[in-house]
Amino acid sequence: MVESKCVEVNNAQSSSKDTSLILDNEQWQALIALHRTLLHEHQDFFLASQHPSASPALRRLASKYAMPAIDNDQSSTKHTGPTIKDKRPSNWGRRSIMTPRDFSGKRHHWVEGAIGGVKIQALPDTGAEYNSISSGLADRMGLEPRPGTATQVKLPSGRLIKSPGSIQALFEFAGERRSTLIDCLIIPGCVHDLILSNAFLRATRTLTKFIHRIKSTVCESLGRLRLNLLGSEGRRLQCFINDAPTLALPDTGSNAMLISESFAVSQGMRIDRSPSYCEDLEFADGSRGTTSGIVRGLKWTIGGTQSSIVCDFYVLSGLPVDVVLSGHFLFELQVFSRYEHCMVQHDSAGDVANLYNINLIRKLFQQRIEKEHQVSEGTEITEDFFKKREEDELQFRDEMRGHLDSVPDQDELLTARRLENRRRNDWEELQEQLRQQLRVQTPSDEASNKGPSRVVTRQKKANRFSFFRKKRESVNTDIV
Repeated sequence: MVESKCVEVNNAQSSSKDTSLILDNEQWQALIALHRTLLHEHQDFFLASQHPSASPALRRLASKYAMPAIDNDQSSTKHTGPTIKDKRPSNWGRRSIMTPRDFSGKRHHWVEGAIGGVKIQALPDTGAEYNSISSGLADRMGLEPRPGTATQVKLPSGRLIKSPGSIQALFEFAGERRSTLIDCLIIPGCVHDLILSNAFLRATRTLTKFIHRIKSTVCESLGRLRLNLLGSEGRRLQCFINDAPTLALPDTGSNAMLISESFAVSQGMRIDRSPSYCEDLEFADGSRGTTSGIVRGLKWTIGGTQSSIVCDFYVLSGLPVDVVLSGHFLFELQVFSRYEHCMVQHDSAGDVANLYNINLIRKLFQQRIEKEHQVSEGTEITEDFFKKREEDELQFRDEMRGHLDSVPDQDELLTARRLENRRRNDWEELQEQLRQQLRVQTPSDEASNKGPSRVVTRQKKANRFSFFRKKRESVNTDIV
């Protein structure tokens, strides 16, 4: 039904002889909302077909059927959208929801620079707690570890490696005159000459304003998967995996999308343990591990947003974090510049469940308001409609009451309750508006309408659209 409507709209636009026709903002948003509904229907179908209990025949359906209305959407909006900026979220959603994407082993990233006057290609690694230098490069430069700096560094496998200590040297980015004195731990057997830590990359704004410092190249083949976590870097990205809240480690030094086996099992994910998916995994010191399989078609959503993407994750037993996001994934989606507000410091965040209570509530609010917006546009208004709407609202209030009871922080609890009270008032206001519209129908209108009545005035629809758009914006700003 939705797909046929999308095809009808696209065909009408493509057959129009007026090539200079430009949609205004409200028309553009309505068009995108229609195609977004179709995308969500296909996403629900895909997730159902990939459920662990699905039969092999059902799992094959996702690759069998095409989505012509979605493909037509790209061509139909090519000349009618107001700006490229407005198109970006739609294009990103279209690409992300349609097909599972593989972000493992596809690209290699590096930073050109010099340390102590020696030109090198450094690895930008947001999963590293320390700047690190290979023992080979330190020896060639004649650098000796400072007394009393010997320490141990923990690898993702849980193994501890001994560092003889740290050195200090001047580092400068290629093409820039400014030098920075950095501390580097010496890592015996390190497969990279120099690893730049998350703290250094953030301090120099290399991940945001000066992203041009990071170069990349496409790998011809998958090659060996790499995971370069060093220490216990605490920066995490709030996200949902198949609607399960978690904190993902953004690791630009890794070329593998990884999920811990314990987390995958706890969420009932289907792990494909075929030998072809048991890949070699190389750690920063050159030691090796092996993945235990792959999980396909996971829906990944950034916490507190509507941005989702379907991708595959290799499974690693003993991974110290739930999820590791690869450099290819992070740079292609511009995570550090677009979603900095979703980053948290894990070592000060406390329990993951507590951290996510407020974000889960915000997500539920957004979904609820989006649903209300869809209901308000051209929905059949009858007494049965009001009864069903009230039952649905009571059920949502019971669900929200349980979530509010689980919020441990009093400030967050007050914020959430204030937001819920405002949402309830808005719901009551809209309910009364809809009922009045039903009452004011003229007798002639009621006699001529054999079917249920509809809200027909364009201005009322526009007012309601503006009403819900403001409510969605308020959800994003009220809970921080």
